[in-house]
Amino acid sequence: MAIVLKQSTASQEIPLGHFLDSVDGNTEKNGLTIANTDIKLWKMGATTLANKNSGGATNISNGVYYCTLDATDTDTLGGLVIFVHVATALAVKVECEVVTANVYDALIAGTDLLDVQATLTGTEQNGIADALLKRDWTLVSGEAARSVLNALRFLRNKWSILGGTLTVTEEDDATPAWTAAVTTSPTDPVDSIDPT
Repeated sequence: MAIVLKQSTASQEIPLGHFLDSVDGNTEKNGLTIANTDIKLWKMGATTLANKNSGGATNISNGVYYCTLDATDTDTLGGLVIFVHVATALAVKVECEVVTANVYDALIAGTDLLDVQATLTGTEQNGIADALLKRDWTLVSGEAARSVLNALRFLRNKWSILGGTLTVTEEDDATPAWTAAVTTSPTDPVDSIDPT
């Protein structure tokens, strides 16, 4: 499995090894001197190998070392393969995958969410609009007082004015959905409606 790395980010430690003796192929090699020029990087799309930017590798134990990759080492998205071959030890290869900061933070660090964008065809967009326009309002619950549903209820559902109060009902034409104070004047039977 490839080690996932964050693009253009410093201080990313990765293990290298096992370094084994080049003669017997079994003895773990501790105490090797591994410089940055011994650590070769292949970045996605490259036709040559590059030296690790700076710093070599440090022994952990049992022939396993670690190196710290920096922003230059991880500046290219996609596959990153690390090759190390030093005297007296067999060669080592480590495979990594460099991903964007958002992907790393979402999948590895758990501190972000993946950015997703849906691209809909015209037919799909029309299907959503049709479903919205044809939706049975009796299936909707928890609407806000000043919602689109409550605004449209005035056009479709039963409403009445009694004692200076306009009452707009829900879809059963009985339960009040919202009310409004009605103001009248001698020259105009209704000159304002103020929803509550």
